[in-house]
Amino acid sequence: MKTHVFPDRYKELAEDIPDCPELSEGEPVASADPVIKNESNTLIWYSIREDNTRIIQKMYHHRGFFNLLRQKIFYFRAQREYNALSFLIKNGIPCSEPLFWAYGYKKPWGVYEIVATRELPDAVSIPRLSEAIGREEDIDLFPLFDIIRAMHKAGFHHGALYPRNILIRGKEDKDRQFYMIDTPKSVIFSGDVSGTRMAWFDLLDLCRELRLYINPDLLPSLLNHYGLDDRRISRLLETIPVYNTRKKIRKVIRGEFLVRSLFQSFETAG
Repeated sequence: MKTHVFPDRYKELAEDIPDCPELSEGEPVASADPVIKNESNTLIWYSIREDNTRIIQKMYHHRGFFNLLRQKIFYFRAQREYNALSFLIKNGIPCSEPLFWAYGYKKPWGVYEIVATRELPDAVSIPRLSEAIGREEDIDLFPLFDIIRAMHKAGFHHGALYPRNILIRGKEDKDRQFYMIDTPKSVIFSGDVSGTRMAWFDLLDLCRELRLYINPDLLPSLLNHYGLDDRRISRLLETIPVYNTRKKIRKVIRGEFLVRSLFQSFETAG
């Protein structure tokens, strides 16, 4: 098994992955199983180490040699997520703690890549919390928009800033903490991206789906708290109903941001 940067204490886990469930593609998973997600290309499960550390492990399956070669040249998805979460940790942005990433081979999945993070105990996503407490009870999201502003000022475009990719810990508003997860589509810049297209698309993604879980009338005040003026708030809210989220369009947008980041790195180096 090929391995890459990770703390020494998890080296044994990365070399063997003894806890990987031996599942066939599409096999039903019992609710008591350690498996969190089982799809044709993705397997997510948790394991508990001897020191009682609970780890979330996400494995991506490669269907062919050329897909694997492309990943080796342009960074593995697991590697991108590890680097992105490490960047957030370094800049004080709450997120799931990355432990290691690696790639290798294991039956029945064949060639795969994997990223492991430390589980956030008792954390739930925004949709899960909304379902538990009922939509009539609004979640205080102002602290979340503080975190998003700090994230953008650090130069981080999330790329998949959906409510399901934001975890919450704490039962009461005053105790709640927000954490970013699932960052393989992120793009990192060398400077502040707030007020740019990168921040704009993050906010579009988030607000488009937040309407399902909170009172939509709260969005203007949340966006104002983030730092948008009334004109940009109106424009963003008007864009949401016609916002095209097709996969091909999103790939083009991410490609644009990657090129911007590349040119910015050249300018910084020069």
